[in-house]
Amino acid sequence: MVDPQFINNLVKELFGTLPPMVQGMRHEVEQHMSNTLKAWFNQMDLVTREEFDVQTQVLHQCQAKLTALEQQLTAWEAQSTPPNPE
Repeated sequence: MVDPQFINNLVKELFGTLPPMVQGMRHEVEQHMSNTLKAWFNQMDLVTREEFDVQTQVLHQCQAKLTALEQQLTAWEAQSTPPNPE
C-alpha cells in the first residue's frame, strides 16, 4: 500500500502544473487525481519501503539459517560415511 501522504504531495505537484483555468476547479480536480493515483498504485501491488525492508531482513535470516543447516548436514554426512577400506 502506498503512503497517502505521498499521493497527496504528488497530486499537489501535478495540480500546480495545470493551466490556471483548470485550477478554478481545484477541489474536484485534486479529488479525481487522488482517486486515480490511488487506484493506479493499488493495481501495481506496491509495498512500502518499510515492508520491503522487513522482507529483506527475513530473507537474510532465512539465508543464514539455510547456510547453517547446510553446514550441519555436511558435518553429519561426513560422520556417517564409513571410511573407504583399501
